[in-house]
Amino acid sequence: MKDRRTTRHCLAIRHGQSHFLNHQSFPPPKKNSATSPHFHSEPSASARGSHFKCGRKSGCPARKQVQQSDADPSKLEITYFDAHTCDNPPPSSSQVVPDPRIISSGTQRNTVQLVRWIANLPIVLYVSTSGVAIRQTRRIQGHLSTPLMRLLLALLLLVLPPPLREYFSASHLPKDAGVGSELHPVVLVPGLLCSDLEARLTEAYKPSAPRCGAMKGNGWFGLWKNASDLAANDYVDCFLEQMRLVYDPAINDYRNLPGVETRVPNFGSARGFHCKDPLHPKQCVDYVREGLERVGYRDGDTLFGAPYDWRYAPPVPGQQSQVYSRYFRQLKSLVETASKKHHKKVIIFGHSYGGMVVLDFVRNTPLAWRNEYIKHLILVAPVLSLGILIQAQIIAFGPNMKFVGATQSSLRTMWRSFETGIVDLPSPKVFGHMPLVITEQRNYSAYDMEDFLVAIGFGDSVEPFRRRMVPKMRYFKVPMVPVTCINGVGIRTAKQLVYWKSDYDRSPEIAYGDGDGTVNLISMLTFDKEMRRQPAQKKQFKSVKIHGAEHCGLITEEWAVKRVVQEFLEANRISS
Repeated sequence: MKDRRTTRHCLAIRHGQSHFLNHQSFPPPKKNSATSPHFHSEPSASARGSHFKCGRKSGCPARKQVQQSDADPSKLEITYFDAHTCDNPPPSSSQVVPDPRIISSGTQRNTVQLVRWIANLPIVLYVSTSGVAIRQTRRIQGHLSTPLMRLLLALLLLVLPPPLREYFSASHLPKDAGVGSELHPVVLVPGLLCSDLEARLTEAYKPSAPRCGAMKGNGWFGLWKNASDLAANDYVDCFLEQMRLVYDPAINDYRNLPGVETRVPNFGSARGFHCKDPLHPKQCVDYVREGLERVGYRDGDTLFGAPYDWRYAPPVPGQQSQVYSRYFRQLKSLVETASKKHHKKVIIFGHSYGGMVVLDFVRNTPLAWRNEYIKHLILVAPVLSLGILIQAQIIAFGPNMKFVGATQSSLRTMWRSFETGIVDLPSPKVFGHMPLVITEQRNYSAYDMEDFLVAIGFGDSVEPFRRRMVPKMRYFKVPMVPVTCINGVGIRTAKQLVYWKSDYDRSPEIAYGDGDGTVNLISMLTFDKEMRRQPAQKKQFKSVKIHGAEHCGLITEEWAVKRVVQEFLEANRISS
C-alpha cells in the first residue's frame, strides 16, 4: 500500500516501549533484591524494599521496587515506575498532532492529556517463577489486548475527536480488539470498471468477424475479467464489439447488442471484484476490505460485496432501467439477509461511481424500508449527477484503458455506446454559465452540453442525454438515512478544457482548479449544501474533506484508508 506522506504529516501518539514488558518471567530473586537484564541496584534501599533503576542508559526514569509482601512473607511484590526512554522517547506535545490533511476544528489538549493519563495507569499482573508468586504493577502501555484495556480504549474512543481516533484504528489495534459480534454488516460497492462481466452468445448474435462468434453455444465466459487475456487470445476487437450497448428510444433504455447476454458474477462476495489493470491490481477497495477484516469483519458473514454492470447508469425514481431494476432487487435482498442474520442494520459503502449507485439505490427504496435496514451510508469520493468536467474530456477523447491493448479511437467508440459515457457531464445547477470547454469558434458551458456532444461527433447521444441524463441532473432528493461523505481536496483538478483548433482527437490544454483530481470541489460543496438543506437530513450528515487525498488515493493510500476504516468504526458506535 502506498504512503507518500512524510513523517511530519503523520498523526502519531508514540508510547515509550518498556524493555521489561518483553519478559514474562524473571530469575528467582533473593530476598528484598532482584535482578533483571535492564535494571541494577541503586546505592541505597529503603525499608520498603530494594530499588532498581534502568541499567541501559543514564537518565532513563524507569524504576522498579522489590519488597516482601506484608500479607504473605513468602511472596515478593515488584512495582514498576515510569516508562523506559532509552529506545523510544516518551510522548511529547510535539509528537501528538492532528493530521493537517484532515479538516476539523476544536482543541486537542484535553484529549491528549487523557491519552497520556490512561496510558500510564498501573495494572497488576501475577506470574509464578520457581514457585514464588510475584505481583507486578505495570503501565497500561503494551497491554491493549487485555479485556480491561479494550474496555478502557472503547471508553476513550468515545471522547476522542476524529483526527486522534485514527491512532486507534485498524493498524494500531491488536487483532482481537474489534467488537466481534457487535459489528454491523457492511456491503461494499466498488467504483467504475471493477466488477467482472460474463457473456453468453446466442444465435441472434451477428459477429463482425468469424472469430468473434467462436464462443456461440459454449455458455458463459469471462468478457471483462482479465484484460491481459484479451490480447493474448486475439480477442480485443471482439471484446470491444460485445461490450457495446445500444440505446432503444422506444423504451428509453439501454440494452446489449442482439444475441449478447451479460451478467455480473460473484454478487455477494467482498472479494468478487478487482482492478483489471495489471499495473494497479488493488485499486478496487481491496485495502478498505483488508482494513475491515483486521478489525473483525469476515467475507460472507459480516462483509459483503455488490458488484454491478458499470456500463449502465443507475436511474432516478420513475426512470426505466431493466438492468438496475434487477440489481436493486438483488442488493435489497442482500441487505435484508445480512441484517436479519445479525439482527442489525447494514452499513453500505460506495466509492466513486459506486457512490452514485449506492445513493440512487437508497432513493429508490421506501422510507420505511430504509429506517428498518440501513444503518449508515459511507460515500468516498462519490461521482454524482451534479457533474464533473473530466467527463467531457473522456467522452471527447476516450477513456484511459490502454491496458486493454486497443487503439484510443476504438476504445472511444465502445465507451460512447455506454450509458456511463454521458452520465456525470457538468450540470448547469453546479457550473452555471462558466465556460468549461473553450475553442476558437465558441465556448461551451454546462448549458451547452448537447451542442458539445454534436461538436465532438457524438450527435446520436443527444436524445438519451436529454431524456435520461438531464432528469438526473435536475433530481436531488436526500436519502434520509445517516450519511458520511469523504472527499479529497487540494489536488489539481480540471476546471476548463481548451481545444483551440477544435481537435478533439488530441489531449486539451487544461486550466486547473481544486478537487481530488477527478471530482471538482464545486461539485462536492454543492452536494454538501443540498444534503444540509433538509433539516432532518442535516442532522444525519457528516462531510469530511481530506487535504492531499486523490480520488483513488482515498482507497489505496495507507493513511487515507485508515481514515476511511475509522468511519466504519464510528458508524458502528453510533446508536440508531
